[in-house]
Amino acid sequence: MEAQEESLISPPLTDSANVRHSQQKPPFPSQGASQAKLGRPLLTHGTDDTCHDNDDLEAHWWRTFDLLSTCGAAGIVLNRDKFPFAQREVDFAGFRISEDRILPLPKYIDAIQSFPTPTSTTDIRSWFGLINQVANYAQLRDALKLVRPVLSPKDKFFWTPVLNRAFEESKEVIIKAICKGVEIFDVKRPACLCPDWSKEGIGYLLLQKHCNCESTLPDSCPEGWKITLAGSHFLNGAEQRYAAIEGEALAIAWGLEQTKYFTQGCQDLLVVTDHKPLTKIFGDRALDDISTQGSFV
Repeated sequence: MEAQEESLISPPLTDSANVRHSQQKPPFPSQGASQAKLGRPLLTHGTDDTCHDNDDLEAHWWRTFDLLSTCGAAGIVLNRDKFPFAQREVDFAGFRISEDRILPLPKYIDAIQSFPTPTSTTDIRSWFGLINQVANYAQLRDALKLVRPVLSPKDKFFWTPVLNRAFEESKEVIIKAICKGVEIFDVKRPACLCPDWSKEGIGYLLLQKHCNCESTLPDSCPEGWKITLAGSHFLNGAEQRYAAIEGEALAIAWGLEQTKYFTQGCQDLLVVTDHKPLTKIFGDRALDDISTQGSFV
């Protein structure tokens, strides 16, 4: 197995029993690392990640020895703490990979599990927007019915044990949807990043198209777009004072950073914002040195 381009971010499935993974963080762009690693047998790499696998431990040892010698000769320094050897499960390019499955990294799951219990109508509307993206799951329909009366800003906010139970159950459904979305993620399919900003925090959804509809917007075919990742982040004091255009821009930048293992190298990426001035700022077609042809709407 060999990655021909650094834009390959979706790792291959393999039956190999032993996996070796290392991460390089060189002080300069990783062109030298790419030149040193390309051409090595049974080697897959991204921009900063390398995965070396084999089903024979002795052969795996000598290939690893050869790889380390090559990296050393090229002046590449590897982090010992990020160098698991002969493991059956490793973190690579945004995934947790084992012999028989691919899972999202724990940080993506933690972002959902740690979502705070809503304390206002604004909070519950944010959560409703998230679960609405996977509302085609039968398990969520009852939860949506329970939450809907709390959405109106005209009514006084309330929260009950029944609502809290539905809230916790919806987390589990979303986590399962994300695990499935990561497993079927295909870098060649259209993807859509939906970031958003409020005075309290920012968040994002990453969706991928699995239907044949002509429209490129997720709203046109909710069941045809599958959720891949979701995340949120509380703002610090300085960020809470941002103007709307700055906050929405921050949400876009943070969302792209959090999803970089999925969006870097994606040839059909759509970023959706509800702040129209940003479509001109981020959609400047004069930036022809950017390889990924993303769109902003």
